[in-house]
Amino acid sequence: MAEQMLSAEVDEALGRGSYQRREEQSQAGYRNGYKGRSIRTAEGKIAVDVPQVRGREEPYRSAIWQALGKRSPALQKLAVEMYARGLSTRDIEDLLKELADDPEQREGLRPPQSLLSRSSVSRVTEVLWEEFEAFAKRDLSSFDVVYLFCDAVYESLRQQAGCRQAILVTWAICSDGSKVLLHLSLGNKESADAWLEHLRSVVSRNLPVPSTVTTDGAPGLIKAVEAMWPESERIRCWFHKMQNVLEKVPDEMREPIKRLLQDVRDAPDHQTGMQRAKALIDRYERELPSAMACLGEDLEASLAHLKLPSLHQKIRCA
Repeated sequence: MAEQMLSAEVDEALGRGSYQRREEQSQAGYRNGYKGRSIRTAEGKIAVDVPQVRGREEPYRSAIWQALGKRSPALQKLAVEMYARGLSTRDIEDLLKELADDPEQREGLRPPQSLLSRSSVSRVTEVLWEEFEAFAKRDLSSFDVVYLFCDAVYESLRQQAGCRQAILVTWAICSDGSKVLLHLSLGNKESADAWLEHLRSVVSRNLPVPSTVTTDGAPGLIKAVEAMWPESERIRCWFHKMQNVLEKVPDEMREPIKRLLQDVRDAPDHQTGMQRAKALIDRYERELPSAMACLGEDLEASLAHLKLPSLHQKIRCA
């Protein structure tokens, strides 16, 4: 997304596209390759090829690139929406107005101005949509998937102010240890039907059957996973399990209960983990009935990670 916007900005500055010849003397300057730069995000550095321009009286400076260094969260939010539902020209225009960050605009002295013309924004949107469709339809058979992870992220979408929608996410760890994002889609209320449609998409694109599928406790997701991969081991995510149990524990007891839960999670094998969990439940079921009921819910799936090789258990629980 960043590279497409930067390229369109250069087209406008030079008055021609990257493969067009200069037709007028006033069209000074020329493209001079790319410089490798990066944008800092919550997920780490994202590499970006920034186009370079030479042959102008004044040095070329990209307003979009300067703004992205300060406004990467806005770009990340738009990227989520691109994968969730595709983008419109209006979405890109709104982002570019936000990136402009003109003091006079903020004070209402001048209407917001986009950093690119509408025609350039339209071209960027078309290219991004083509890339999105390629992502959503790509064949997945080349990924030697071992462990699958499914969850929903709730985002407030720009065109639906005040409305948070679930974006269903599936990613995997492959046999070589690499992580890969497989699919994203809108899921509304995380219903079983929404998750089934989401999972059928990855299966239809030749995703290998995973050894395990990790989920939270969402009933619709669990139902869809068990219907789609009955032969795979389903694992309950301990991050969510720990949160859910500790929310039902008084503050003064939270730390000791947390340590006992970690002791269950990190048991040397499945049998020991089950023994520790049942002992913890027996010990506190009268004092903390809600918390222990939460721990006991779907306990087999919560301890299924202990059936995996010990090295993989550590990687998954990190």
